[in-house]
Amino acid sequence: MEGMEIYFFIRLILFIFILSLLVILMLMISPLKHKKLFNGIMVGMFSALAVVVSGINVIITGYLGDGIYPGGDALISYLFLITLLLSVLNLIIYAKITK
Repeated sequence: MEGMEIYFFIRLILFIFILSLLVILMLMISPLKHKKLFNGIMVGMFSALAVVVSGINVIITGYLGDGIYPGGDALISYLFLITLLLSVLNLIIYAKITK
């Protein structure tokens, strides 16, 4: 279907952010101490970057959904919420680990 392939690429970007946030989360809660890999600036900046870029992608898909006949893609909204949840979770876990 014409115009629907853009949703594939936006989903791919969101999946990459979710995968990288999960890797950071798993490394932070792993029994091995990776204290030198993470600092507050890295976790905070990556979480902020993931949320901002994902939010912009969701806004773009909203505009595209108005122009394409079948409408938008609900999966992208769910992926954004997962990205937001993982970003906040990473910040909370890092704050608890460093105390």
